[in-house]
Amino acid sequence: MKVVNDLTILLTLKGRKSFTKRWLDWMSEHSCPFPIVIADGDWDKSYTRALLKDEHYSCLTIEYREYPEDSNVEAFVRKFSDAVSRVETKYLICADNDDFILIENLIKARNFLQEHEHIDTLALPHYRFSIENDSTDVDSKIYSQGSDINFTMLRPLDNKSFFAKNILSRLKESIRVFPSDYFYYGIHKTKNFKRSTAITAQKSMNLIFFWERFLTYTIAIIGNISAEKSLEPFVVRQEATSVSAINLVEVERLSKLRYSSDWVENYSSFLDGLCEFSKEYQSQNLIKFRFFFIMYFSYNIHVRIVHGIIGSFFSSYKKLYETLVKILGVTRGKHRLNVNQQLLSQIESLKRLESFLRSKSR
Repeated sequence: MKVVNDLTILLTLKGRKSFTKRWLDWMSEHSCPFPIVIADGDWDKSYTRALLKDEHYSCLTIEYREYPEDSNVEAFVRKFSDAVSRVETKYLICADNDDFILIENLIKARNFLQEHEHIDTLALPHYRFSIENDSTDVDSKIYSQGSDINFTMLRPLDNKSFFAKNILSRLKESIRVFPSDYFYYGIHKTKNFKRSTAITAQKSMNLIFFWERFLTYTIAIIGNISAEKSLEPFVVRQEATSVSAINLVEVERLSKLRYSSDWVENYSSFLDGLCEFSKEYQSQNLIKFRFFFIMYFSYNIHVRIVHGIIGSFFSSYKKLYETLVKILGVTRGKHRLNVNQQLLSQIESLKRLESFLRSKSR
């Protein structure tokens, strides 16, 4: 397949080595026509280095870059920013090695952007799946090995505030909903993403909490967001495979983080960076921008702390807790749609993925 030179897939790596092989197997099987930049921040890079020498992946256009180990958030942020800065195509998407890219759907999305060049971010929903086994070993979830595979889909982004002309309306809704799943896993104009990630590397943001929000809010600041409903999702994310989420829950629990010494430094850099970005991309009164952002953000943080405390209290009551989480998801417009067997049989891309997960073995 001819290489498509206007969109790059950025794959960031740390850990889950076997998942990297699975990711490459899938991309090779579907003859991915897009160039791939691999930013490797693992402590041991020998596995991936050797893997890329396999002739099986010769059909893929890969630029492999090694970085110092992601031993902390700052190292990851520097790696991510540098990798983005080296992307030369007009558009880019981001992926982890436990994600699947549906090539045919991505091609359709890219073709849509070619016809609508004013769009800065194409924010589509994505599919999620889980391999239902009782093992706590992440590697046991590479392939189904006879276990059930359950698919869900995020509800399409249809909140009108995200498409409003007023920057503060978009920003306020981004703070309230925090649509990072839609924005991070969207298609971005590379020039915008480069500037956003460059600021995160320049400022002192050593907490994932602020890094994720900075990227999300800058997308809202730029605007020109599309959630074209005629397009199908091009990303499928796997659940229960995170190598960092468990630690982050404790390290960055909001009720503790908000009153920590790290908050002061990070928040100051975060706010200064947003104001700097806003000044570059919007003819916005910075005093007004700063005032309203602080007001919206502070209110939302305290609401989330209250929700977290309530959630911690009810976490022992599983069914009640799950119900509360679903209600909260609905109020924020982020709840999921179940993909049952009947619907699955009608979605060709997911049928191929299910077959891939069932036919392979470790």
